[in-house]
Amino acid sequence: MAYQAKLKSATGPLALVLVCHENRGLTEHIRDVVRRFAKEGYIACGVDLVSRAGGTARVTDPNQYSALLTAPNVNQDQFVGDFASAVAYYKTKPDLATDKIGMNGYCFGGGIVWRSTEQIPELKAAAPFYGALPPLDQVGNIKAAVLGVYSSDPNDFANNMRDQLDQALSAASVTHKFMAYPDTRHAFHNDTGAAYNRDQALAAWRDMIAWFKQYLV
Repeated sequence: MAYQAKLKSATGPLALVLVCHENRGLTEHIRDVVRRFAKEGYIACGVDLVSRAGGTARVTDPNQYSALLTAPNVNQDQFVGDFASAVAYYKTKPDLATDKIGMNGYCFGGGIVWRSTEQIPELKAAAPFYGALPPLDQVGNIKAAVLGVYSSDPNDFANNMRDQLDQALSAASVTHKFMAYPDTRHAFHNDTGAAYNRDQALAAWRDMIAWFKQYLV
């Protein structure tokens, strides 16, 4: 299950952006993010990683998400496979999407984006927002140009070992850049949450779109 958006006025195939939700499923906020990409001229698709349980709308107890989405309950590579399936699906839809494929995700979804860059060679560009560290021994597989978006909070778990990741990416000659936005906490992009920082969220969005315009070509 997924949520797709593109401009009504768009004609012909478009560059594709896949969006990975946080650890609360395909919420209305993430659907809005998908629509924002559509407004930027992409065809965008948010994959519902809770599909096996009937979809996000079927989950009535928020506590269920931990069992459905997070380790050690679930191997995270299962979700990478879901996005690989999305890539395979759009390959059969040349009227909708080109082979210019990017990926964006938040929190839990940022970690899935990192893992996806290691396992989905079709990705041309990626922007994980405060995503957990991927397996460092696989960064040499990354073909995408990666913009890592992070908070400035030293207590944000997503910042753990970020320097080691940076060094591993550089050693593997992966095109990448890390951005840490001032006065921010984990999940600062989510405009429905307590950590939302409007100015820095907009700055991070602009930086991501500029990155995609440079590398998703």
